[in-house]
Amino acid sequence: MTHNPEPTTPPIVIVHDEAADLLNLARAERSLSGEPPVTLDELRRLIAEMRARAAHLGSRPEAGR
Repeated sequence: MTHNPEPTTPPIVIVHDEAADLLNLARAERSLSGEPPVTLDELRRLIAEMRARAAHLGSRPEAGR
């Protein structure tokens, strides 16, 4: 009996900028509300804060329940 190993394919890495997706939505919402326009840097900062909060919550012992 011969053994034929299954071919392996290299992993596919998808890079995605969440802030760019949210930018148009945030601009539309702000223009309707009369607030000043949102910047891409502001969105990136907010996303970084949300990720930090999620990481903090995920590291708490009661999060695994």
